[in-house]
Amino acid sequence: SPFTFLHVRANWRSVNSLYGWIGTLWYANPWQVPNWRDHLHLLFFLLLCAAAAFLFKKKQYSLALYTLLSIITVLFQGEMVDLFRFGSVIFPALFVLGDLVMRLPRPVQWALLGAVVWFNLFYTRLYALGEWAY
Repeated sequence: SPFTFLHVRANWRSVNSLYGWIGTLWYANPWQVPNWRDHLHLLFFLLLCAAAAFLFKKKQYSLALYTLLSIITVLFQGEMVDLFRFGSVIFPALFVLGDLVMRLPRPVQWALLGAVVWFNLFYTRLYALGEWAY
């Protein structure tokens, strides 16, 4: 059916108040059951917020605003499960974070690279097993 997306969308939850929108950050919505993956999404959210603040400090206002507006829209879902997917369109902010990582000691750089490769393989495996929708 061409309208399958409407049936699927009916099962999605979204916030309907300012408290629910902001409460997404500390798992205040009733359907949020935090686990370690949710904490990783929150960490990624905070990293992107830091990138937006850094861009603002560097007087790159348009990119800072773009980054900030892009990540706060995720909060309207009432959970951050899609943050990696939404965060991928904010790749200019990730370039800024990459420049900051280059200033870190070499062992920390290798550790971060290993973590990124591990997360990529982990989520690819989840996708292949059908545990992650996209």
